Amino acid sequence: MAASRTPLGRRRKQRTVYLTEDGCRYVEAWICHRSDAPGPLFCPDQPGREARISRSAASRSPKSCGAGRMEAGTKPFSPHDLRRSLVTTLLDASEDVLTVQKLAGHADVATTARYDRRGERAKRRAVQRLT
Repeated sequence: MAASRTPLGRRRKQRTVYLTEDGCRYVEAWICHRSDAPGPLFCPDQPGREARISRSAASRSPKSCGAGRMEAGTKPFSPHDLRRSLVTTLLDASEDVLTVQKLAGHADVATTARYDRRGERAKRRAVQRLT
């Protein structure tokens, strides 16, 4: 597991991003593609361009992967859907809500709860764990 600190993000907060070993390999492969020169990690894939990828470009990216998405059989999604999936997957793996809240960067646990998409299945499993 690796951690990386970024400069200031949204609301001028510094965030730590944790990656699995697979995640590290994907980031390393991207850095080999884009070069390991200083600058933004995600930037427009244009030679000589050092600008950060814009928020609108990041939003369009998952939607524009049409051929790959169709091949994988997935529906269009937004970057925010990835955040919801992270929260739901961590909660589904029985991670405690306060840790999930911190990973998501939410100031209020109620925000984290709104991201939870587990539904009835999680409620049934919770009751089945009672003795």
